[in-house]
Amino acid sequence: MNQTSTKQRVQNPCLILYAFQLRQSASQGNQEVMENASQLWEQCVTFGQQRQIQLLQSLKQELRCYTYDRQESSYRYNPNNEEQEATAEEKLHLDDWLELVRKDPQSHQARQLNFDKESNNQGLRLLGEIYPLRLHDTYALDLTLRYTETVDLIQLGQLNPTDYIQASLGQTLLLFTKPINSNPVSPRDNKECSEYDPQQLDFSSYPDLANHCVANLFQDTVEHFPPATKGQLFGSPIFAYDNDKQQSRERRHILIWFDSHPETISKIDQAYDPLLNLLCCRSKIIYAYNKSRQCNEAAREISSELEGKVNQLIQPPEETLEELEHWLRFIPQQAFQYAKYLRDME
Repeated sequence: MNQTSTKQRVQNPCLILYAFQLRQSASQGNQEVMENASQLWEQCVTFGQQRQIQLLQSLKQELRCYTYDRQESSYRYNPNNEEQEATAEEKLHLDDWLELVRKDPQSHQARQLNFDKESNNQGLRLLGEIYPLRLHDTYALDLTLRYTETVDLIQLGQLNPTDYIQASLGQTLLLFTKPINSNPVSPRDNKECSEYDPQQLDFSSYPDLANHCVANLFQDTVEHFPPATKGQLFGSPIFAYDNDKQQSRERRHILIWFDSHPETISKIDQAYDPLLNLLCCRSKIIYAYNKSRQCNEAAREISSELEGKVNQLIQPPEETLEELEHWLRFIPQQAFQYAKYLRDME
């Protein structure tokens, strides 16, 4: 799958990064924010600096979770400010959903941040949007990068921001584009058919194209992505890839969705919120599962060690009083750590 085809082209490629960063931990109080909670926004700034995208470089001044520190002459992460700037209507749903872009004082509406970068040396003009949210105890990022031209597959790699953005809970990379060299058979070509039936589309050419899209998105890696799970979404073919890594920052979940149905685009907006919540839940489930396995392994090691110590105390060898005192300090500490692992697993 790492072999690419320079002959294949796609039209209007739109690459969306959905990334999810844990804001609060189950082991902390409801109001306690994790030390690395702001990492997702810091990474967006770094990505903006690398790609020279002015809006992303100055992202902190647009977010409610940052306030200006006059002494340091810079923006400082301040999660408490999120609720302070929330409107009365938003405060009714703070536990579920909060848009993090600072409200426009004129309209009191959250602005979707759009950016437009001048054409590069290949004549490609980069457009994009960023939509930051707080979902329950999690920060969610929708970072969209797009070209409005027909491009070679090899140029898709220039859109990929995952070298700079790796969220603690995981992320999904969604490529939505229109194939150029694929020729699906549409019943509309048959004068006797009055309705478009997605079941009659010829999707035989799409799996290979999807493989090449993934290979070009990750040109600088030799990582193997297992064969895709395929299906249809709003009539158009969609392919899913996952490298099944346990560490969230190393895991790659990729969706390749081809615009091959005349009604696909018109139905995207109505599916946005459910899709975002679904991907967030997916990342949290996988994260929780992997963490539970790590806690289980660590707890078993402590349990085995404690059992050995207890057995030695039942029939103690000729130890000095100092060594026995060390045991009595060691066992409660390990027992407490063991209880913490059990709590985190629950």
